[in-house]
Amino acid sequence: MATTNSSATNPPKPRLLSPNKKVWVLLVVCMLVACLLYYVMYIADEALLNTLKWTNFATATVNVDPQPNVTSSRSFQASNISESYENRIASIYVNSTYAVAPTRSFIRDQDHVLKSTPPATNVTNGKVGVKLSTFEDVEYFGQGEARFHKDEVVPNIAHFIWFSNHSFEFYHLLSILSVHKIMKADKILFHTDFEPSGPHWEETKQKVSNLEILHREPPITIFNQTLAPRYHQADIASIEILMEMGGVYFDPDIFVVQPLDYLRHYDCVMGREIPGFIAKGIIFANKESKFLRLYYEGYRHYDAHCWNCNSLKYPNYLAKKYPDLIHVEETSLIYPPGNRWRMMFFGKFRWWVDNFTVHIWIRNFLRLQTGRNVVISPQTIKTMDSAFGEMCRFIYYDEPPPQT
Repeated sequence: MATTNSSATNPPKPRLLSPNKKVWVLLVVCMLVACLLYYVMYIADEALLNTLKWTNFATATVNVDPQPNVTSSRSFQASNISESYENRIASIYVNSTYAVAPTRSFIRDQDHVLKSTPPATNVTNGKVGVKLSTFEDVEYFGQGEARFHKDEVVPNIAHFIWFSNHSFEFYHLLSILSVHKIMKADKILFHTDFEPSGPHWEETKQKVSNLEILHREPPITIFNQTLAPRYHQADIASIEILMEMGGVYFDPDIFVVQPLDYLRHYDCVMGREIPGFIAKGIIFANKESKFLRLYYEGYRHYDAHCWNCNSLKYPNYLAKKYPDLIHVEETSLIYPPGNRWRMMFFGKFRWWVDNFTVHIWIRNFLRLQTGRNVVISPQTIKTMDSAFGEMCRFIYYDEPPPQT
């Protein structure tokens, strides 16, 4: 009697997925779950920030007085920028004392300045009453957009802060030099408790004739709370300096690549890095800015363990709450964003067209180069084929930007 082959009559069931395919499917599912969790955490964080009761604020009233009539006709002198800037500003203020500049696109001419602006709208004089007992119990009668004044209301003064003894590098020189050559600040004030040393610092003092060194001790406390990290001390000092003098504050890793006169027509200007965060690497402010006062008051709830809560998230909250007290540049001040910093050193972008200033993310780059002999100097920037190299040569050697 013949025997039958069971394997022939009952073949094994085919597998839907091979072991390799299962691994790939699992990886894709994990990535999707991680993205979903990140999104949920982001939404929850925003919701929490917008519902917090800021209950221990000092009671105060902030009044935005009606703009006085401007009787003197100012002739705009812009020797460092093209005449289109003068014509554009003048056209906004025909029969108007002040106006709100609407959202505009960055359309620039070959001289790299704003070429046109949509028609402005007149503003009705009014007041803003802000009751600072809580941020949820607010008397608010704002206009909805920041005022664009006829004259520059932010002084043409630049501020840098340098606390503690650490190395002053070539890229720090470039940051200050860009303010001197492109912003053309009347004064550049260097606030420090320990003056730097070394060849790059000596070259900075030699090349920047309007540099003034001011001794300033770093703040130790804020509203009876101890300031922990060094960068939180600089955050507080920058706000205090602007409330004392007004002007434009710069982190020493910011490059100026366009004239900044346009933005000095607002009482306060900051830039957005990514959604939910307004960066403080550069701040324009009149010393009477109401937004600065609110920003400073937020440190009554200082969190030493969260590096960005008070400095980045809180001004974003305020800008949503009081949009008429600050003008936010969405992409032109802090670019590229942190998740795209590699394009600065390993790619190229149109930095000379779409940006007023650029954040160079130098610490990220140097951290990536740990263990390698990477030197950024007047010699090495000559051969850097990247956006960073182009900007360095533009600032240091006056090399024109690419014409593409």
